[in-house]
Amino acid sequence: DGQDVVKTEPILLQWTPVPNATFYIVEYSRKKGFDSNVTVTEVVKTNQYTIPASYFPSGLATGYWRVTAMNEYAICNIQTNPPMSFNLVNVVSNKVLTEVKSWQVNPNVVTSGHLFQLNIDINKKSDMELSIINSAGLISHHQKLSFNIGKQSIEIKSVKLVPGTYLVVLKSDTGMESRKLIIQ
Repeated sequence: DGQDVVKTEPILLQWTPVPNATFYIVEYSRKKGFDSNVTVTEVVKTNQYTIPASYFPSGLATGYWRVTAMNEYAICNIQTNPPMSFNLVNVVSNKVLTEVKSWQVNPNVVTSGHLFQLNIDINKKSDMELSIINSAGLISHHQKLSFNIGKQSIEIKSVKLVPGTYLVVLKSDTGMESRKLIIQ
C-alpha cells in the first residue's frame, strides 16, 4: 500500500493467497470510490495481476486496487479493509550499466532449487553487486561479482527462493539494471 510505481510501465499487483479460493476478483481504478466508469474488473486464478501501462492517464497521481477471494460457492473473505493504493511517478533518470553490452537471466522461469544462469557481455572490466529481490522488496540473495571483458556465464542456485516473481538486479558504480525472474 502506498508504494511508488512508474506510471509508464505495467504495474504488478500481488497478494497473499486465500485458503479455499479458486479465483479472485481484481478491481483497479483511477478513483478511490471505484466509480464504474473508471474501474476495471478482472477475474484471475492466481494471486497476481498486471495492470497495463496504458491504463493510467499522465496527470494522475494515485491508483487504487482491491481483491475479493472467491470460490464456486462463496466469498472466501469479506472485504473489510479499505482499498490499497499506489503512487504513480515518472522516471526521473535511467542510469544504465555502461560497462555492460547485454545481459539476461536464463531460463526465466525456474523451478525452486534448480540452477539458473546470468549471461553477461562486458565491455570494461568491472566489479558489480548482484541482488535478487522478492515482491515485498526484500533481498533474498546478494553477492559481489568481478567481471573481465567478454561474454561470461554465472550459475546461481535458487535453493532459498520460494515460488514467486523476483527482480534480479545488477549494480555498479555507473548504474543499475534489473530483469524479472519467476520461480515456480
